Amino acid sequence: QVKLASPESGKHLLEAEELLQTHRLLEADMAVQAEKTRAISAAALRFAEAEGYRPCDPKVIQDRVSHLEMCRRELQVLAARRRALLEQSRSLWTCLWELDEAESWIKEQEQLYSSLDFGKDLPGVLLLQRRHAAFEAEMRSRGGRLEQTLAVGEGLAAAGRAAERLRERGAAVRALWAQLEELAAFRRRGLREAEGFFQFQAEVEELAEGLQDARRRAATEELGQDESRTLVLLRQHQELLDELAAAREQLDRLAQQAEGFPPELRAGPEAQSRLAALRELHAEAAALAERRGRQLQDALDLYTVFGESDACHLWMGSKETWLGELEVPQALEDLDVTQRRLDGLEQDMDTVASQIAAVNQAADGLLASGHPRSPQVRQCREQLNERWSRFRELVSERQRAVGSALRLLNYNLESEETQKWLRSKARAVEATAELGRDLAGVLATQRKLYGIERELAVAQDRLAALRSQAERLAEERPEAATEVAQKLAVATSAWDELQAALAERAASLGEAGQLRSFLQDLDDFQAWLFGAQKAVAAVDEVPASLGEAEEMLQRHEAARRDAEEHAGAFAALAEAGERVLGGQTDPEYEGLRQRLGGVKDGWAALGKMAEARKRFLTQCRNFQEFLRDTKQAEILLTKQEYTLSHLELPSTLEGSSAALHRFQNFRAGVESNAKKVPEVVVGGTKLVAEENIFAEKISEKCRTLQERHGAVMDKVEEAAGLMQDNHDLQTFLQSCREFDAWVDEKMLMAQDVSYGEARGLHSKWQKHQAFMAELAPNQSWLEKIEAEGMELATRKPQYGAVVTQRLEELRRRWAELRSAAEDKGRQLFEAERSALYARSYGE
Repeated sequence: QVKLASPESGKHLLEAEELLQTHRLLEADMAVQAEKTRAISAAALRFAEAEGYRPCDPKVIQDRVSHLEMCRRELQVLAARRRALLEQSRSLWTCLWELDEAESWIKEQEQLYSSLDFGKDLPGVLLLQRRHAAFEAEMRSRGGRLEQTLAVGEGLAAAGRAAERLRERGAAVRALWAQLEELAAFRRRGLREAEGFFQFQAEVEELAEGLQDARRRAATEELGQDESRTLVLLRQHQELLDELAAAREQLDRLAQQAEGFPPELRAGPEAQSRLAALRELHAEAAALAERRGRQLQDALDLYTVFGESDACHLWMGSKETWLGELEVPQALEDLDVTQRRLDGLEQDMDTVASQIAAVNQAADGLLASGHPRSPQVRQCREQLNERWSRFRELVSERQRAVGSALRLLNYNLESEETQKWLRSKARAVEATAELGRDLAGVLATQRKLYGIERELAVAQDRLAALRSQAERLAEERPEAATEVAQKLAVATSAWDELQAALAERAASLGEAGQLRSFLQDLDDFQAWLFGAQKAVAAVDEVPASLGEAEEMLQRHEAARRDAEEHAGAFAALAEAGERVLGGQTDPEYEGLRQRLGGVKDGWAALGKMAEARKRFLTQCRNFQEFLRDTKQAEILLTKQEYTLSHLELPSTLEGSSAALHRFQNFRAGVESNAKKVPEVVVGGTKLVAEENIFAEKISEKCRTLQERHGAVMDKVEEAAGLMQDNHDLQTFLQSCREFDAWVDEKMLMAQDVSYGEARGLHSKWQKHQAFMAELAPNQSWLEKIEAEGMELATRKPQYGAVVTQRLEELRRRWAELRSAAEDKGRQLFEAERSALYARSYGE
């Protein structure tokens, strides 16, 4: 009772732990004594309740038993109060120890990271940045634990346990932590600025080397021994110019980067002097490159002037020899051969003309730049241009001579053929007088004269062409003007004879002229009607595409307009027929009546055929539009089916998130296009209801589209569930992996006996207590993962085996970690208690 009533609760954490351990031993002794007390009380009560001899008054026995039980209960109450006092003391000293530990770590890090050493070069800065990143990661970890500790301290202070001390220590540690965060941010900025500066220096060095190499290449004097070598050097020079342009951009970027340096670096002489030197070096290299470019171009122009000039002179010499030996042939075949050779020469001249233009351009450039060989260049250009002018004049002269001879020969042949043809037609006209004046004779005469009159237009055009050729030939070849005029006069005389024969024959027909005119109109209209019916009645021609259907409809519309335009001609023909054939009883006119009746029947049939053809083509066009829409819908469905058939379920959370995002975008596209297929089906159904001639095919297409569209929508819903389920599974597995990695890290710490730089059992014990305090909050992490896993397994039974296996592994590893940590804690406590006993014994 004296021990339990002691107010001593420990003056530091280790003493509090020792007093709590002693109290646990005392509570164990109390439990043993409670069993003994209950046994003694039971034995005493048997004496009080026994009959007969009683060695003592039962009331005394009962009083003593009650007093003993009351003392035991008082001890239990004192023990509970003592335990609460000791546990509160341990919490207080643990909180203060953790605050001291945090303060010590903060001051230690402040000493380490207060240094202004940001590295001497780029690799050093990168190494310091990696270290600083690790330090900030550790800061984030310790910051969380510090907040937990401060929250515990606030709770203790609110309970009235060393409130002032806890608040003072918490405020002090908070201030130190804020200073450390500012220091970390300052060092992070410094390292970033140092990295930029050293990167700037490295790029400056690299750029300086490149510009020095460019200056060396721009200063070379080699211009090439021939045109091919100079062209190679020009290509290399262009590469040099591209490098200088890129260097200029890099130099501007470096200057802009230097402006972003801190004032102490920006104002330093090193950065500005290096940039100025680079600008000067770039300007020098650019000037040298510009001079070398001019020199190379002048060298190439010089080679072009002399080389191309020699080649052109050589070509013109060979062609001049052939032209000098050329004689104008007299035969038509020889003239055609010569003309073709001259045409080929003219094509070759176009190529040579472009070469001469290049020579002149190169020469102008050399003369403008004041080249040392300007006199030779000017002389070479003048000689070439003079010879080229003479050569062109020679070619033109030969072309005129050959062309004139060819035109004269062709004129003679054409005039002779025209004169013979006209005289033959005049004889044919005169021969129609023997056919008679009856209906048969008139019909035969009509056919003859109709054919001749249709050919007269061609003959008239040929005569006009002969007159034009005669005028030109008279100017070109005065010595042949008389012969040319005679040929034209003979052809003109034949034309006049034919016109006179036609006029005479028309006058001789007299009253038969009306019949002849009717027959001619009947033949013309019958020929047109046959062609129109043939065009309209092309029922076997079915369009194979929408464009072809539109084109056929346009042609049919044109044919319909043509028929409307011939309605007047049909009415005039029918009226003329009534006038000519009316009252005629000659059996020979019966055939004409039948022909006229056939034309009337054909005209009526043409209207019906046109209407039927229009309906047919309209249905074909509607069908082709449906096929076009169907094709687009099928392409859309094929793309969607392909995407759905190639969906994968990634085995990582990152891959699952990306795949889910892509699928959601795909699904949004499917939903946005969901109305396209039904719209096509509605259009097809409408065509079927209108009794389209392709209704069977349209129905089959609509049925196929509906089936595929329904299957796609079902697969989309199915795939959406699979992708989301896989994402949920990968989220759970990723949480398991993260927890597993954390357990691996903490297991290494639990098995580490050194505890870093801790010296002595007391420091190791304090380190271990901090480690145990860090373990406790993560029990909820495991419980959260278990809850998520069980919810997933309940919702998706197919994942039950995977979830159960992973949760069993996590529980086993967590138990191993707790067991290892508790074993280490017991070992340290026993070692520390032994050491304390030894120290106390020594004292």
